[in-house]
Parts: sequence; structure tokens; C-alpha cells
Amino acid sequence: MRHDEPTHEFRTQLRESLSRLMQRQYDFESRQRFRREAPGYSTEAWAAYAELGLLALGVSEEGGGLGGGLGDLGAALDVLGGALALEPLLPSVVFGARLIDRFGSPQQKALWAPGLLSGACIASLAHIESEGRYGLGVRATTARRDGAHWVLDGSKQAVEGGGAAGLLVVSARMDGGGTGLFLVEADAPGVTRTAGQAFDGLGLSEVGLDSVRLDPDALLGGMTDAAAVLDRAVDEAAALQCADAVGAMRAANALTLDYVRTRKQFGGPIGGFQALQHRLVDMKIAEALAEAITQVALNALDAEATDSGWRVSAAKVRCGQSARLIAQETVQMHGGMGLAEEYPAAHFFARLGLFERRWGDGDHHLLRYAEATGADVKAT
Repeated sequence: MRHDEPTHEFRTQLRESLSRLMQRQYDFESRQRFRREAPGYSTEAWAAYAELGLLALGVSEEGGGLGGGLGDLGAALDVLGGALALEPLLPSVVFGARLIDRFGSPQQKALWAPGLLSGACIASLAHIESEGRYGLGVRATTARRDGAHWVLDGSKQAVEGGGAAGLLVVSARMDGGGTGLFLVEADAPGVTRTAGQAFDGLGLSEVGLDSVRLDPDALLGGMTDAAAVLDRAVDEAAALQCADAVGAMRAANALTLDYVRTRKQFGGPIGGFQALQHRLVDMKIAEALAEAITQVALNALDAEATDSGWRVSAAKVRCGQSARLIAQETVQMHGGMGLAEEYPAAHFFARLGLFERRWGDGDHHLLRYAEATGADVKAT
């Protein structure tokens, strides 16, 4: 990205270009087809993202990227959320390209960066474990030395984009008690993947690690305790997930408004009823609050602010509340067809409903916010 180009203008152009792409390639019926057929997303759209520079947007110019920030990525995720996009852009950029750009060794950058930036390789974070809930500590997956090599054992759940990934960034408990992040080829001996889909259509996988033997330079940046790095990356993912949700909220609101303007009952459109108008206003307010607090979180992360962690948690809580309200009202105002598989409302309901469970639910982030700020809070 040219540094002399105004940020607002750049993001406006990015949104417009990406919106035109989604209108051409990602209508609702096409999305339904992408979801049903392997690999579970559009390979044409993925190639187009690479051509537009989305895969390189959050990577430094020195690393071969465009030098953009999380705010720029957030503008893109907003559009993709509104289109209910299925491609694993977020995990590949945040846990693949950005992590390796910022913390990888020269050898790791040379090995992985070209494929990640071109779209030839997809990266996924394999971190969540069955007993871990939302904490970032690693319990079950271990890394041990075997001569000069590393050996990983364990299992991971809910690996977003794991079925399509060529690179798995695996968190493991080190002998010294720290958390290591290992760059693992997805088809390495001892790695098994069971691919599936979440309720909202996004690809999720279970990953098994059975005595996976890795070269010495597989440890990201040679760091024997990358807990702080993982914490930061998860904050980035959570904030960008908020941007995705804001796009879905905006699209759900627009869909609902269009419906109440055309659905007639008792001699006129139901949008003319004052009670529904008040609820539509509440939905729009919820969207605006979510958009504003998401931008605050992304700005804090881009500025490397010391309070960025609790700002991300505040955004996750507020966006979760907004997502729940808008998803429920979308279905309520559409009536029975709001849950029909053949109509977009049901898919916005699923997208927004699962948003709150990704990278920490409302209670998790509310507690984190309270611990960081000393605020007296109540569970969501």
C-alpha cells in the first residue's frame, strides 16, 4: 500500500473493488453450491483475493506484502462477512502470513511466505483442545526433543480451514512449560485430518498428531515460549472476526428492511407498523455500536497499544450482543421463512450465532475485560 494514499480513500476503494467481485461471483445460489461441493469454498474467489492483494495486505513490504494494517484487513472482512464468504482468509493471513512475517526465521519466511502470499498455500492455526475452552494454555499436545528434531503428539479441534490447509501452525506444550508454535506441513507423516463444516458452513477440522517428527527449524522463530505471540495473534483474529460480523449484521439488516417493505399483511406492508419500526431502529443502532467499537479495537492493535487486549475483549462482548439481537430479530421478522435453508436469513442467523463462540464467548471476554480494567461487570 502506498503510504501517501489516505487511509479512508484506500479502504473505500478496497471495499468497492471487493464488493464488485462478490456481486459477480458470490450470489446466494453460488454460495450454496460452494458450500456443498469440495473444497467447501470458492477456489475462483480465493484466486481473486490473491489477485486483489488481500492475502498480502497485512504483511510488511519487506516481507513481500503491501504493508497494510489490521484496519485495512477489517475493511475487507466486513465485505466478506456481508457476502457470507466461506474462504479461510482470516486464519491464513493472521496465523500464517502475518505470524511468519513478524516472527519467522529467514528460512521459514523463504519456505512459506511465497505460497501464502500467492494463495498457493493456506495456513490454519491448530490450537483448540477438548479441555482448553477459550484459554490459550496448551494441555494435551506436547513437543519433545529427539536428538536435533522435534516430535509432536496430541490432537486439536475446530481447526478453521484445516481441511484445505497446506500449513498447520500447531501450538504445543514444551518440556520447559512454555508454549511453542510449530510450522507443520499438513500432509506430514503422523498428521491426520478429519474435515467437516460448522453450522454456518465454514470449514472446520479435527487434527491428530501421532509422533510427528519435525526438523529443528520447524519451531516458529526458534521461540521456546511463544505464549505472548499467540495471545496477540488470537486478539487479531478476534478483532477481525468482529469486522466480519459487522458486515453480516449490516447485510442482515438490509435484508430484513427490504422484506418488511414488501411483505404485506392487514392491507399494507408490515414495515409500516410502528412496533416493527422501533425494532428495526434497535437493530441499526446495534450495528452502529458494533462497527464503532470494532474500529477502536483494530486501531488499538495497529498502534500496538498496551490496552489493545481489553479493547478487543470489549469489542467481542459488544459485537456478540449486537449479533445476537440482529440474528434473532432477522428471523422473527421473516417468520418461518427466516429459518429456511433456501433463504439467506437463516445463514445470517447461523453466521452471527456462531460468531460469539469463535475466539472466546461473551463471558470469557467480559471476565478478561474486568481483570484488565477492574470494572464491575455482569455475565452476558
